[in-house]
Amino acid sequence: MEFILHTTVLTGSCRVSAQSSSLALTSLLDVGLNYCNLNNLRTASGLNLAPGFTEMTSEWACLGYGFAACIT
Repeated sequence: MEFILHTTVLTGSCRVSAQSSSLALTSLLDVGLNYCNLNNLRTASGLNLAPGFTEMTSEWACLGYGFAACIT
């Protein structure tokens, strides 16, 4: 997993981008495990409740996003 902090000049705030990847072909069948791992970190930290928080992803950017079976 990789997290990158970016400063935003216009708003004086920051942006966090995260990436989790699998090298195994079996990751296509893992019901969105990489997405769920990042989702669990985001919600456990409370980041999803931060003012201005927006999740920006799609099935194109995150293969498991559309069929993720995350346990909350």
